[in-house]
Amino acid sequence: MRRWLGNKATSFEGYNKGKKMHAEFIALLIQTRDQLDSIYSGELKNDVKLYQKELIFAELRKRYEVLKARWGDNRYDAWFGHNLNNARLATVGTYYDLVPAFQSILAEVEGDLGRFYSRVEQLSQLNKRERNKLLLAYSNQ
Repeated sequence: MRRWLGNKATSFEGYNKGKKMHAEFIALLIQTRDQLDSIYSGELKNDVKLYQKELIFAELRKRYEVLKARWGDNRYDAWFGHNLNNARLATVGTYYDLVPAFQSILAEVEGDLGRFYSRVEQLSQLNKRERNKLLLAYSNQ
């Protein structure tokens, strides 16, 4: 990465700062998704669940404001400009939950992208249950 940035220390530091901010932002979203999952899997009445959901989304916004102030950066403001909902959080969480599995697959094929794409194509042909089972196994390697 340093070579790609031209050995400019400030560029590399900026890259690392952005990477750290991104990881913190994603962790915040995944934590929120997990809180919502906990509420929806519980025995509460639907109106109570909806109220809890609104509280959790309000807390998400507050926690983001704290991060934003600490970072001195507002790069994720646009994300909050859209309607917050469970589906939006689920897509982010699902993507990042699966990254370790795909990293394991890439390592298994020794970084050969052609073989990697072929392997992923094979996974896509499986039914959802089998595909998830294999991806979980790869995630735990």
